Amino acid sequence: MGYVAPSANLQSRRAVTMALFTIAVAGTIGVPMMMGGTAAFSAVLHLSLPGYVSIAALVSLNWIARTSKLLCLSRRLQVSATFGQMFAVSLATDFGFMVTPTGVGGYAASVHFLRRVGASASNAAAITAADQLLDVLFFSLAVPIASVSLGWAIVPFKALDAWWTTLAVIVAVALLLWVWRVFRWALRGAHRCPPALHRGARKLADFGARALLDARTLMTGGARFTGGILALTVLQQMSRYGLLALIFEVLGYHVPLAIVFVLQTLVVQAAAFTGIPAGGGAAEIGLSASFSQWLPGASLASALFVWRVATLYIGLVAGAVAMLWLSGKSFRSESNQPVADGAVDARKKS
Repeated sequence: MGYVAPSANLQSRRAVTMALFTIAVAGTIGVPMMMGGTAAFSAVLHLSLPGYVSIAALVSLNWIARTSKLLCLSRRLQVSATFGQMFAVSLATDFGFMVTPTGVGGYAASVHFLRRVGASASNAAAITAADQLLDVLFFSLAVPIASVSLGWAIVPFKALDAWWTTLAVIVAVALLLWVWRVFRWALRGAHRCPPALHRGARKLADFGARALLDARTLMTGGARFTGGILALTVLQQMSRYGLLALIFEVLGYHVPLAIVFVLQTLVVQAAAFTGIPAGGGAAEIGLSASFSQWLPGASLASALFVWRVATLYIGLVAGAVAMLWLSGKSFRSESNQPVADGAVDARKKS
């Protein structure tokens, strides 16, 4: 097999990502077109002014809540970014989630742009991890609670195969244990361990120690800090997943918020695993099947198109602008970044 230059591999990955993103955008337009024809798009132009204002307000609330959450996390680690800078980081991170398969680019974008505004590598990793863990905690609690309130009528938990779930957990745990053993072996620099692998393990261990100190600082912020970021997480996700219910109301159809939240969460998360950026097309198909009993085809197609405009198209434009702004600005170097008090004390003790 011939040698393939790294640049060629990078270009190939970018081409695949662009192709998938094009398919995703086509799906977000094509599925509503098949459901409601051109009427699905013409109806969007006839929404009332209060409807447009309320949709824009809810989108803005989602952006502000997420920015505030990131700002609280960064301030806890003494990253002195401004609200405007963190707002741009939030939009750029969302852009990364939207344009890459399963959203993997969002994590890299978060770490990269947090470092651009003054965070150290360990700070950026801790903030990114905390942001995602808060979201996971929210959905882990909110979906079951909402489902119980609906009498479990719309959540097919009983259809899940417990054997496959158990097998997946066992395989995942076994893989993690194997990776941990390899890491420990490389860290010790045991016999026959390549020097480069040993050096890499040492660097990873040092980075992990710094990130652990940062994570400990985040977790010991007190009741006020913890309550604040939890409240902002709830506000962020409810404004995001409540948007579709609001769009239904604007179009004249009432669907209970709990039903919209649970079904939308399950469908959107499942669509993300298709590998298509933002679940384009797959999410529309799943949502159309889920809400067909509440809305006729043409109205549902209009609702899904408005939903995509509000959550995807506007986010792409805003995220691209934010990335250009962050890339073109010069911020304070991370080498001057102070370390959180808790981390300083822990490092002194060590």
